[in-house]
Amino acid sequence: MSELTAAEASARDSLDLEAEVSVSCVGRGFVSIAQVPDLHRLTNLRRLCLHGNNIAHIDGLTGLTALVDLNLSSNAVSAIDAGALRGLTRLTSLNLASNRLQTVTGLDGLSNLETLNLSFNYITSIAGLAALAGPLCKLKNLNLKQNQLHNLQAFSVLVGCMGLRWLQVAGNPVCSLPNYAQALASVLSQVGEGTWKRVPTRA
Repeated sequence: MSELTAAEASARDSLDLEAEVSVSCVGRGFVSIAQVPDLHRLTNLRRLCLHGNNIAHIDGLTGLTALVDLNLSSNAVSAIDAGALRGLTRLTSLNLASNRLQTVTGLDGLSNLETLNLSFNYITSIAGLAALAGPLCKLKNLNLKQNQLHNLQAFSVLVGCMGLRWLQVAGNPVCSLPNYAQALASVLSQVGEGTWKRVPTRA
């Protein structure tokens, strides 16, 4: 009878994990996503918040195919490795603010991504955003605030993101160029000029 009770308890716990749709592990000191308890069993997980940890690599997520919101802000991620986000085709929001990114890579296959926050990094190139361009692009909101983008040509990759409606670039060196806002508006006609013109740059 005790064995049956244990089996029933195990089955119940398994069902509870499968039903879990939101997990938040903020400021736990994690150095790896694998430290999230029972992550591989959370097959229906839709929202995962790991803000404020010390995670350096993005891995262990490919089985979370129901995920729509991933928050890895304020960690130590320096690059998005190829395939790290593979299989997350339902993801609509990705927050990588306040990490150590220098370039944008590894976004292939995120066909439903609508909101991408890359603010407060060290990004000098956004060429990797080409993975989100094309007629099926759903990217609407892009935050590049406080990075190291120096020239207007860097933003040409966004021409193919026809769904883009909101772009934040304040705090980048490019903002010191004369008439940068008008220049961006002329190239990215799908984005309203006021979106970035209203926001003051950091002195």
